[in-house]
Amino acid sequence: MDQAYAEARGDPRSRRNARYVRVVNQVRNGSPIVRRRDAEALVAHGRAEWIGQDQVRLIVAHPLNKAEAAAAAEHYHGAVNRTVRSVAELRHIPLAGDPWKLLMRP
Repeated sequence: MDQAYAEARGDPRSRRNARYVRVVNQVRNGSPIVRRRDAEALVAHGRAEWIGQDQVRLIVAHPLNKAEAAAAAEHYHGAVNRTVRSVAELRHIPLAGDPWKLLMRP
């Protein structure tokens, strides 16, 4: 990609682009690159601090950051709750080989 085009478009991978900022400890399951305007708002609200010219660090102790981290982790906890909870549930699942040997391994 042409460098002038990348800067004009605001390519977040361009090092000389001041429109985007990297969040070094992202709490959400999204891109760690945010607009500079959003990063400045995070710093103004006390949710982040600048650690470099184009990098911010979220303050983990902030209540809104904790809430976002909990919301992002909720999908992982939900997956654990949707897994098989007992051997009785496995009786109806076809397995290759003897299921008891697979389940009751030491």
